[in-house]
Amino acid sequence: MSSLQASFRAFATTEASPQVVCTKLNKFLCANIASRKFVTFFYAVLDADARTLNYENAGHLPGLLLRSNGTTETLQGGGAVLGALPDWTYRDYTA
Repeated sequence: MSSLQASFRAFATTEASPQVVCTKLNKFLCANIASRKFVTFFYAVLDADARTLNYENAGHLPGLLLRSNGTTETLQGGGAVLGALPDWTYRDYTA
């Protein structure tokens, strides 16, 4: 877990989208994690000015977005768990 945290801090720059961060974390973990181990991960970036949320869900339980009007939205995403599939293609989702 500490390895994941250190890697996340290095990869999660202000310019990096969730897709970029998950891709870099996945490649790092595939090369450095014990076999048959993996990490589930949900990463989101909120742009409060634009009122958008960019995210990717790497095998984690779906996130829930609570809107100001009280409605909720399930944030699925579609990424594989981190550390298992080195060539997986992650993507950005927007809510």
